[in-house]
Amino acid sequence: MEHNIIFCFTGTGNCLKVSKDIAASLPNCSIRHMGRDSADVDISANKRVGFVFPVYFLGLPLQVKEFIAKLKVPQDFSGYFFCIGTFGLIPGNASRQVNALLRQQGQEIQYAAYIKMADNAIAFYGSKPNLDKLSISYQRHMAHIIPAIDSLHIQQTGGELGLVKAYYNAQIPKMQSRDAGFSISENCTACGMCGDICPAGNIRITNGTPVFRHQCEQCMACIQLCPQKAIDYNNKCARRQRYRHPDISLNELHTFLSSKKQ
Repeated sequence: MEHNIIFCFTGTGNCLKVSKDIAASLPNCSIRHMGRDSADVDISANKRVGFVFPVYFLGLPLQVKEFIAKLKVPQDFSGYFFCIGTFGLIPGNASRQVNALLRQQGQEIQYAAYIKMADNAIAFYGSKPNLDKLSISYQRHMAHIIPAIDSLHIQQTGGELGLVKAYYNAQIPKMQSRDAGFSISENCTACGMCGDICPAGNIRITNGTPVFRHQCEQCMACIQLCPQKAIDYNNKCARRQRYRHPDISLNELHTFLSSKKQ
């Protein structure tokens, strides 16, 4: 019996939506969480192995990069690797980074694609996405992506782009410590939602207050999904529109993101 697996990293549901739509078209396809799950996963029985992730600073989220680097790929593995990156502005080097990581294990990406989705970088700029327009674009892209993955379509990924790589390498080391910019208002009820949904496991409730532990991925899920809108970043977000993918319920996202903690 054929089996397939998709490893997903998501904060506000964009990548979970992509993963679910691809999984629905494949037989016996499971979705695992790259942020919470261990990379010590047996992929040998899977025909297709996919990675779905958001593009951060023109490349891979740090946890995605570390997960793929640690993924145990059998030497005789002959399955099909694919990756899908979601982005708000520029796709950058993400798929090329995945390819470079897999080549270290004698493998490579057979298929890669990007999908423009609602930008959720609320701490950097206010975003008011045109969801109807983005939905039409999404359906158009998925109409090509899903059949390509189903048919095991092969395309070349190529190497990393030098200037993009330099920008990424300059930004990523600063990522985890940037959680110093978060602040908690008196509206906080210590419900624990922020800690549950943080894909990096970066937030713990201590003495009734969320504490950020410098493992941040800057996904902004904590700000976007806080029921009380009690989390801010550098005093920029109080009046900005919150975002969660409209096809992914808060309960579904909470269940997926809190399913397994390291």
